[in-house]
Amino acid sequence: MHPFVKCSFCAAISDWIFFPIGIDFWYSLDGKGYDGLGTVTNTVSTDSPERQIQDLSLTFKPVKARYVQVIAKTLGVCPPGHAGAGNKCWMFLDEIVVE
Repeated sequence: MHPFVKCSFCAAISDWIFFPIGIDFWYSLDGKGYDGLGTVTNTVSTDSPERQIQDLSLTFKPVKARYVQVIAKTLGVCPPGHAGAGNKCWMFLDEIVVE
């Protein structure tokens, strides 16, 4: 079984909470120089008014690491057509699992 890293996100569009656009995963031995593990892009539509939970995960070849860096790319502002269009939106991350 290959190692993986997984992040769980929540979206509630009516509350201005959106899934990330994507996530970059990085690793390091010393916490200073990081190498990329990979990128995951969100493919779930943000049009649903229902609350949603989504896991975004990446499987990779084994590496030696002490640190893992997760960079989730936010939408930034509520999109056109949304009640809060142009205003800052939220991104909720529940947990990060590394195995």
